[in-house]
Amino acid sequence: MLISFEEKWGFNSNSESLLKFDIINRINEPIEKKLNILEFNCGLGSTLLKLKYIYPNAMLYGIEPNRNVAKICEKIIETMTGDFEENYTMNFKESKTNFFDYIIIGNKLQFSKDPWKLLTELKKYLKPDGYIIATIPNLMHYSVIKGLLKGTFIYNHDSILNPKCTKFFTLPDIQKIFEECGYINPYIFHYSREISQEDDNFLDQICDIVGSNMKGFFISYQYVAKFSKQYFYRYSNLNSDLCGILPKQ
Repeated sequence: MLISFEEKWGFNSNSESLLKFDIINRINEPIEKKLNILEFNCGLGSTLLKLKYIYPNAMLYGIEPNRNVAKICEKIIETMTGDFEENYTMNFKESKTNFFDYIIIGNKLQFSKDPWKLLTELKKYLKPDGYIIATIPNLMHYSVIKGLLKGTFIYNHDSILNPKCTKFFTLPDIQKIFEECGYINPYIFHYSREISQEDDNFLDQICDIVGSNMKGFFISYQYVAKFSKQYFYRYSNLNSDLCGILPKQ
């Protein structure tokens, strides 16, 4: 009986080696700068290695819950196996506080037992001018609203409603949770998918009720949120390519 690679080793090599360009594009530093970068669920380390290619002086660190994946990754990147939320400590050789320039948590918030606790604890490990980056599906996406109006809220691995998620967020929720945990200077980027004429007409009908300035909230499929630990006076309070679609308060 033939057994697939995934069945034998417990992971898909393709998905574990994907380059996360939505994350990579959010890091903008001088090429020669020395950076300490940590990524949660780092997989086989592809994204971190791409960042190393861009920033040769970067030091790479990964947290990977799958032990088989971690055994491969640790050959090229200092890797910690396990769940950070078990005791909120890191066992890297240099796991001191105020150490990382960037902590990439990816979609960790949605799967976290306590996102507030997670963000608060991670802040200790960031340098005073460090950044945290998260990718967060938008619960206000029109596909979710459309389903609710039809009476369904079905969980699906291939949709925003991933059955493993314990938390869901909208754009105001994202801003609120990070601010409550002491993060500031937000950069929030939105990603959309192609929309059919039928769905566009549906959105126009919804916006006739709630206002046309809300359309962007329904179109955005995922947000990439970048927050800093310390406020920089040279920046405005909100830096976002969503500014044009945020509703007036």
